[in-house]
Amino acid sequence: MKKSILLFTVVLLISFACDEEKNHTISDNPTPASVLSHADGSLIIIDVESLSENITFEWAAADYGIQTVVDYEVQIDLGGNAFADPVVLGETSETSLTIGLETLNDKLLEDLALTPNVPSSVELRVISTVEGAHQAISPVVTLSITAYTEALPEPLKLWIPGGYQASGGDPSKSDALTIYAVPGTEDKGFEGYVTIPAPTWIKFTSAPDWSHLNYGSAGSESLTTDGSAPGIDVPAAGYYKIVVNTGNMTYLMVKIDSWGLIGTATPGSWNESTAMEYDAATQTWKKTMALANGALKFRANNNWDVNYGPADSNAYNGTLIQTEAAISVAGAGTYTVTIDLTRSRSPYAYTYTVVRN
Repeated sequence: MKKSILLFTVVLLISFACDEEKNHTISDNPTPASVLSHADGSLIIIDVESLSENITFEWAAADYGIQTVVDYEVQIDLGGNAFADPVVLGETSETSLTIGLETLNDKLLEDLALTPNVPSSVELRVISTVEGAHQAISPVVTLSITAYTEALPEPLKLWIPGGYQASGGDPSKSDALTIYAVPGTEDKGFEGYVTIPAPTWIKFTSAPDWSHLNYGSAGSESLTTDGSAPGIDVPAAGYYKIVVNTGNMTYLMVKIDSWGLIGTATPGSWNESTAMEYDAATQTWKKTMALANGALKFRANNNWDVNYGPADSNAYNGTLIQTEAAISVAGAGTYTVTIDLTRSRSPYAYTYTVVRN
């Protein structure tokens, strides 16, 4: 009888152990975490006042089908980079991570090389693991983040008074257009893109008044500082690239009828530009379209007279320069591509973003 009871007890214990083992089996298809604290398109603006503050990222817990400790790693990367080179914000076994904005700002500037003081597209995800394995990846959240650096001195600029103004040509008025000095030209070169709303005349002034140097037309794209000289004739309203050199007293005005995407990542390859749309509210050019793996550049008027490429071919946002290089699109998909030529948000550079949708 005792042997029977002992045998029954052993069988019961083995059965209980098997049930426990079944109850502690990690799911082969866990439900990943999902970010709760920030929705797609959320704005994060870091400035001098907020640098001392913290930011918290929260998420719904991953579900592995058992009660166990789950480890989380919070990652960010450039928008559209498909987490090819992610930056780790932190690791935790909780369902939230709090870090200082100054720490986040350093990672954005140093590790992601974001252009400071302008919005950039950044993607966020949370990776969960159990005992270093069974990885599950959360849906990606796209954020618009403005990293901060101490403002650089504003470069010199030229004012563009003209007949398009309500005042009839007063450089001190807020509707006077401006263009900025180009770095490396010893403050002799100025360049910018402006919209001139009607056929008119314009001049250039070195200050927001007529008392300092002002430049009028000397004919044949030449300038003079003779105050009695006529203004430069602008025969048609439109969007113009203006280049001024006060060293050799020349100017150039190019009417920009279109900006387009060009390269092997686009349907037209290197033969035909895909037109972008002008957003008057933000004064930027945008296009949402399917891109293939390949090269991407920007050119005006469907020709190569005015064109730009990236300062860094591997960056999905950054500075536009005159270069033979192109952005390297790694991963076919639908992207929103934006170029900002105002220099009002980043006076030293034209900028671009390539964001995967």
